[in-house]
Amino acid sequence: MRGGVGVILQSLKRDRLKYAICLQFQMTNNEAKYEALFQGLELAKSLGAESILVQGDSQLIIEQVNGTYEAKEERMKRYLSKVKQFIKGLTTGKFHQIPREENMEADNLAKATSTDELMDDQIKV
Repeated sequence: MRGGVGVILQSLKRDRLKYAICLQFQMTNNEAKYEALFQGLELAKSLGAESILVQGDSQLIIEQVNGTYEAKEERMKRYLSKVKQFIKGLTTGKFHQIPREENMEADNLAKATSTDELMDDQIKV
């Protein structure tokens, strides 16, 4: 699958930034979810975030990061390792699964990168 990822960052003051990132390589759905997570972490870091709360709809990814599930495939292990290494530099890093219906805005951003239907307030990188 080729496509994109959608990331929404929200500050404690409820300011929101939306990012749609087009990925130019083949990946599975789970790899795309990890890529979205990692891109979101990178963006948060670039904005100076020291503590994060990640809300994602992938039970597999959230539970792997929280240590409840084990990553079995090599590519997934590499993604998990990158994420864990990244969160070591944070004051606080919490990861919660949310229902897919609550993540539709990020999903729509990801879909828009595949169809080039980005709105004015969305950025394609």
